[in-house]
Order: sequence, then C-alpha cells, then structure tokens
Amino acid sequence: MKNIYIIHNSLYGNSRILAERLARGLSEKFDVKIKRIGDFNLNNDTDNLYGLILTTRIMQFGVDREMKKFVEEIDTNRKEPIPKTIICYTHRLKPKRLFKKGMVKTIRNAKHIENVYPEVLEVKMKSMKGPAEEGQEQKIQDFINNIKVYLED
Repeated sequence: MKNIYIIHNSLYGNSRILAERLARGLSEKFDVKIKRIGDFNLNNDTDNLYGLILTTRIMQFGVDREMKKFVEEIDTNRKEPIPKTIICYTHRLKPKRLFKKGMVKTIRNAKHIENVYPEVLEVKMKSMKGPAEEGQEQKIQDFINNIKVYLED
C-alpha cells in the first residue's frame, strides 16, 4: 500500500476532524497516518512517503505560518521528492484568497514536492470551534473520491 501522511495544525479541532475524515475515506486503499504538525518528524516519518495531505486552517490575515515553515523544512530535510501533495483547509472567514494564494505558492515553490493536486478543499465552518456548515460533508466525500483517483495514478 502507498504511504500517505495527513498533517494537521488544528487549533480548535476542525482541521484534525477533517484529517480524520480524510483518513477514513482513504484507509481502504492506502496506508494512512495522521499527525499533528509538531509531532511529525521530517527525518523519521518520511520513509517511503508517497503522499502528503496538509489540513490546515486559515489564519485571520493569511497563511498558517507553522504550516508554511513545515513545507519549507521539507526542502531542507528531505532527499527524495514527495510524489503527491494535497491541500485542505477549514475556515469561517470570507477573505480567504490571501491564504490560498500564499499556501499554494509556498507548496509550488518547494523543490521536494513533485505534484500538487490542482483543487484545494475548502471546508467552511459555522464558527471557529465548528461544526462544518451544512453541505460540507458531501463536498468532503466528493473530494475524497477524486483524490483516490489522483493518488492511485
């Protein structure tokens, strides 16, 4: 089975819940592990890493700095490129374009990330502490179905 890590940087639990939901949807076809960003060891946890899914949150004024630093550290600590990368985030804010632009740019500039899934999953929350707004579950399930195909190629 292909080794997939889902990394989250959850403050109120929304990104962690999204990471768990993605893992359940992918676990029948892939070896999926979930780690909080601070618990992931770039030196030890990346052996045979095929896919990386980043589930993060939108900060009030832009990109999640911890997640950005994590992506930048991939280039410093990794010898082999990561074949597949996917970006997902939770938010309750309207002005999200700065985050999307900043995180996508950071990932696309990373030398050790080969292929970034062209869609970004955006899960809108009712409040900072969740839950997800109505209709988001179907959106997540559709995204899982699509990334299964992407990860299998």
